[in-house]
Amino acid sequence: MAPSTSGQAGWASSTSYGFLGGDTDNWHPALFENTKPVLPPFGDPNYILIHDMANRAIDWIRMQHAIAPDKPFFMYFAPGNGHAPHHGGHNFAARSFHETWIRINGKSPPSAIAR
Repeated sequence: MAPSTSGQAGWASSTSYGFLGGDTDNWHPALFENTKPVLPPFGDPNYILIHDMANRAIDWIRMQHAIAPDKPFFMYFAPGNGHAPHHGGHNFAARSFHETWIRINGKSPPSAIAR
């Protein structure tokens, strides 16, 4: 998340929140806000990183509009879920490949039929 110019309070020209590298555990991520490590909420069974990132992005956009409603800004939102679909929500991850294949194709996968 990065405003296009410095904020009214003299903030740096960019702000970031997320993880380093291309993948992280989406339920217990190693997070950073700018250069400071941030602990994710522990003990919340519904926590998933994509929701956390989206909520923070929404809050940041609202703040930009509140501070300078006519001033343009730029946000680069890059969640890792598209690159790591195995980190979807618990409901998604709990389904087995076999159940999903049957739901989509109406029959067992060929590897299961050959057995």
